[in-house]
Amino acid sequence: MVKQLIIAEKREQGEKYAIALGRPKSVGESFIATPDLHIAYCVGHLVEIITNPFVDEQGNQVNLPYFPEKVEYGFSEFRGVKQIKKKDTPAYASYKAILKKKKAAFSNIKKELAWADEVIVGTDLDSEGESIFYTLLENFFPKMLKKVKWRLCANSLTPDGIKRAYQNLIPAKETYNLYLAANVRRRADWEFGVVNGTPMIKKDLIAQDKLKKKGEKKREDGTVITFYESFSVGRVKCPMMVYAIDRTFAIENHVSKSFWKLEAQDEQGVVYKHNFIFGGDDNDFNQSDAQAIVDTCQNTALVKSVEKDEKITPAPKLFNLNNLQNFMSKKHHITADQTLEIVKELRNKGYMSYPRTDSTLITEDEFAYLKAKVKDYQELLDFPFELVNTKPRKRYVNGEKVKEHYALIPTEVLPDLKALKAQERLVYEIVTKRTLLMFAQDQKTAHTKVIIDNGQEFSTTGTTLLEAGWSELMDKQVQDKLLPDFEEGQEMQVTLSIKDGVTKPPQPLTESEILNLLKRDQIGTPATRAETLKNLYLDQFLSLDASTGVISPFEKAYNAIEALSSRGSKYVYQDTTGDWDIHLKLIEEGK
Repeated sequence: MVKQLIIAEKREQGEKYAIALGRPKSVGESFIATPDLHIAYCVGHLVEIITNPFVDEQGNQVNLPYFPEKVEYGFSEFRGVKQIKKKDTPAYASYKAILKKKKAAFSNIKKELAWADEVIVGTDLDSEGESIFYTLLENFFPKMLKKVKWRLCANSLTPDGIKRAYQNLIPAKETYNLYLAANVRRRADWEFGVVNGTPMIKKDLIAQDKLKKKGEKKREDGTVITFYESFSVGRVKCPMMVYAIDRTFAIENHVSKSFWKLEAQDEQGVVYKHNFIFGGDDNDFNQSDAQAIVDTCQNTALVKSVEKDEKITPAPKLFNLNNLQNFMSKKHHITADQTLEIVKELRNKGYMSYPRTDSTLITEDEFAYLKAKVKDYQELLDFPFELVNTKPRKRYVNGEKVKEHYALIPTEVLPDLKALKAQERLVYEIVTKRTLLMFAQDQKTAHTKVIIDNGQEFSTTGTTLLEAGWSELMDKQVQDKLLPDFEEGQEMQVTLSIKDGVTKPPQPLTESEILNLLKRDQIGTPATRAETLKNLYLDQFLSLDASTGVISPFEKAYNAIEALSSRGSKYVYQDTTGDWDIHLKLIEEGK
């Protein structure tokens, strides 16, 4: 028999693999599923970049810019001013405990690699997971790469999901490009943010007295080390700061401008609107120009056209991570990072599919188990409705377009809702209800558009809800706007009026909106966006109002972007990072 080794990303993941694929026993740092199938595990990123530029006694980097020919990997060192003096601190104790786990996992993987005939990549199926696996093997066990044959694609950590993935292993080379992209991203982020951009801009701000001092420490030789507030720049951080700064400037510098619109109203009270706006931000026309048009119009209008159609609207698409983060931020003021952590925990418990997904589609396999368990989900959530769409539809089910991961959906394992934390239950119910809606009846509406002409064209629209379908379940029913029956050529008497208004400043930037901007500009991934936003809050570059979701820049953000701009850095522009991410995507696709 071929001896196979699965290398998982974390211990918990490895244990779930073992339980699903055999009768496991724990031996040291390994799980033995069967005599011929072992599971070893990493502890997240076992090794990291350890190449460091030279720093002086004050802790300031000396050699700038810094572009080493070779970058080395290993176990990261404790981040202390004087490591020897930090041994009695909780931070040092935590560091030592993690380092001990990493070294134990490293030694175990070395032993298991020697035992195995074939190695299966079992880390999370994304660029980070591939990076964890191949960074370790390529830098420390390159001779073992020839044993790497297969990739385990486990979107779900349920026993059935893991078994399906193991029965459908794919060649490891099919996902290797994810590692190549991750490796480029990590190296470039390190060179821009860690060893060049951050020390360079930090040095500028300290020289300009624009970075706050956090304290001082006198050394034995009498020299004084000054500690400054946390500061770092990065290629994804910078556009986020720029979004917030630009929006703040737009609000503060907004100048209200008057505008005028024309309206007509018939004898039955129906209001018709003219499609041109006089004044405002788009042109220099004024009220007199609007009145001049009114003076050319007649009080008798003819119905120029009556257009009627029916619209069938299916339920919303399934959630991907970005859409769920957007929804939770907008509706419940739960941050993007919190949403990611909640979904990760639901996946670890076996109730949710893989969180870091860009897809809103599932394959026929997922549709089959969802359809088989619809009644169970409905009973669990007290969400009854008639199943109308019981066949897979391309809007939701398209295996050909599902790449690494399918949409966020519930697994076949149903939770005890009372045992979940409040936010876990909220997210589970929202995702599961969105999933179930694809089986519900479509919404059907009738629309009427009427155009009248009295020397100028005016129009109005009417809407009638014919069948509520899924919208009734989500309290999103279309409100009827009924119109009288009109016929082309019909005459009517109308009264014209001029409605005035003033332009308003842009709305404050919200986390929901910044996520949409990042997606629009193709910057980062749902997971990296959430992590970066969290760090910007923690390091006080940006503030987040938890009650409204509004994001505002702190002074430090202004200073950082100003310092970058003064150096002519292109990283203050969103299209620079967006272009970079487009190329990273092309690397992932092997192009």
